[in-house]
Amino acid sequence: MTPLISIVDARKTYHPQRPDAVEAVAGISLRIAAGEAVALCGPSGSGKTSLLTLIGCMARPTSGRVTVAGEEVSRLPERFLTLVRRRTFGFVFQQYHLIPELSVRDNVMLPLYPEALGAQEMVRRAAAALNEVELTPLAARRVAQLSGGEQQRVAIARALVNRPQVLIADEPTAHLDSRLSVELLDRLAALKQAGLTLVVATHDPLVCAHPLIDRTVRLRDGRLDGDAAT
Repeated sequence: MTPLISIVDARKTYHPQRPDAVEAVAGISLRIAAGEAVALCGPSGSGKTSLLTLIGCMARPTSGRVTVAGEEVSRLPERFLTLVRRRTFGFVFQQYHLIPELSVRDNVMLPLYPEALGAQEMVRRAAAALNEVELTPLAARRVAQLSGGEQQRVAIARALVNRPQVLIADEPTAHLDSRLSVELLDRLAALKQAGLTLVVATHDPLVCAHPLIDRTVRLRDGRLDGDAAT
């Protein structure tokens, strides 16, 4: 079966050919199937986030290949890579990057503007995404008035509003206590059951051990340190 995402001998070097060059990803090959939930685990500096950016087409590898849905994307012109990124992936960042003075609904709708949809369709999609994370009653509230856990759910709704095939999450439990972390993971498990593919970078053992995760990929010093079903 052709994997949804394939990484072949990928390397990512920051500041190449300079004295401060850093090879953050050092020859990693990885295949991710549609509907799979994969956790990239490892300590800080292991290369998790750098690998996540390659998987999600947020950065290009210095060398190697990245294939998404059968199409090699590593060397696509930027405008085509942007389309792949926008239509295939939803992103939940460690820092939520929400706009505090805007409403929950307006924050969720932001990724829709490049699609040139009508206002009615944008509101409909935002409402559907907010319903997925049980935030419909807070749609008109300003983000600045929300708790940390509620802001996390807004970030997830924003990631879902373009109906992505893959949800990318970088340290999603970093700012949550254990109770909220379990709630978040249970919510992600429901999304996976609905057909979403999940790729999560984390150093949180709670995430790696959660039944949601099908496979843990362990990294150290930019290299694979293990790849096993959970």
